[in-house]
Amino acid sequence: TFWYADNLVLMGRYDEAHRAFAGADSILRLAPDLGIEVSCLQLQADLENELGNWQRSAPAVRRALAVRDSLGRAHDKLYADLLATLAYTLDQQGQFREAVATFQRAELVMDSTGRGGMIDRAVMQHDLALEYVELGETAAAERLLHDVLDRVRRADPSGHLPVQALIHYARAALFAHDLDSART
Repeated sequence: TFWYADNLVLMGRYDEAHRAFAGADSILRLAPDLGIEVSCLQLQADLENELGNWQRSAPAVRRALAVRDSLGRAHDKLYADLLATLAYTLDQQGQFREAVATFQRAELVMDSTGRGGMIDRAVMQHDLALEYVELGETAAAERLLHDVLDRVRRADPSGHLPVQALIHYARAALFAHDLDSART
């Protein structure tokens, strides 16, 4: 049922997706399964984030994290992804310092699992850098974004660099008055 809800989200049928998630919640109350509950909560948080309902996203992702904690499963990629979702939600609520701390925690989890070289890790670091931009800490953002570009270079030997990361890096370098860096 919750995968059906996720497909409805992908099709932009948000009201139907909300109803499908409500049905999944009812099923989970009858036959609890914590693993499925985490997946359902993650998808619900993603839906609420997509719709701009940060107040509804935060409790869902926090509950998913709490369930993973209770299961002793706080050190894998799923947990890192949940943390990144929470960090994004915090960002959208204007809680930039909390978002920074949460992104940093997600990065530590990714690194501890041996997945520090994955593109997902570079995306988390990119998003963390944008938090520093929001806080006006452009020098920190520039350093992180430079490292993001290095990570992507290592992960994609074709030499393709994501345009968004390049633009954000150049902007951070410009505002940090590192014009030589912004030009490269």
